[in-house]
Amino acid sequence: MARTDVVLLKLHENCSDGSERACRTLERLCDDGQDGACRYVPE
Repeated sequence: MARTDVVLLKLHENCSDGSERACRTLERLCDDGQDGACRYVPE
């Protein structure tokens, strides 16, 4: 697993645990074109 994927997975876990900051970071990365981040953004 690439380092980027590990970071995105950790952000996803934190977001799932209720961290608004982690959720916003994932959304921002996705909006900025970081394709890998889009799959971790909660629906």
